[in-house]
Amino acid sequence: MRKIGMSVLLFILMAVFTLAGNDAVAQYDSLQISRRAMSYDLARSIMVDDFISPDEISASFGFIYTERQLSHFVDTLPSEETLRWAKAYGYAVVAGPPAPVNIAILHAFHPKFFISSFDGEKKGWYLDQPFAKNDQVSSNWLIIKKEPLTESLDKYWIDQAALLSGNESVPNAAEMSWFMISFYKVRHRRLLKEGYTRTSSLVSNGNHVIIGFFGDNGMLLHSYWDMYDGRTIGIVPKLLY
Repeated sequence: MRKIGMSVLLFILMAVFTLAGNDAVAQYDSLQISRRAMSYDLARSIMVDDFISPDEISASFGFIYTERQLSHFVDTLPSEETLRWAKAYGYAVVAGPPAPVNIAILHAFHPKFFISSFDGEKKGWYLDQPFAKNDQVSSNWLIIKKEPLTESLDKYWIDQAALLSGNESVPNAAEMSWFMISFYKVRHRRLLKEGYTRTSSLVSNGNHVIIGFFGDNGMLLHSYWDMYDGRTIGIVPKLLY
């Protein structure tokens, strides 16, 4: 009887500790969700439609973020001051994917958003270029201007790059493609419909990849000579924060 009593006691204690542990986990999860909602509500109140959260990415792409990743996005959300600056100067804030993604992966999952300006086919010339696999978009916030800097149009690459401040860079082709596709899938609005932006990605001949003219048939990926100063080619800055 004594042995049976001890076994029952141990079972009861284990059950109590398990329930207490589950309650603690549930409370923690609830706090995390509440903290995320409050943070994103503030961001949306400032950025309005120019803020796209991981939750919206999940709903549109079908991706799943881990709790650690979701916490990372909350912890690294740009400050209120940064968000107000971004909104004032025409930037959008978009969550990156749950895992690093390159142009090759984006093309494989969403070929309809890509069209080659060389051969007119969905399988573009760029898939054989090193940048298509090497340049990636990571699981972080992207703060990118939605349209090229007006003063960057009709300039050589070297003159365009000189326009950037110390806390700005030029997004690579994967970052720019993710930014544009995400904005379209979530907000149903195409960016860069009437022009290109040069990216930091390089083709094998050393020139920069340009992306733009996002129309009904997809976006164009091209490569022009860096000394070409076409009036439809500018740069969109990515804010480093």
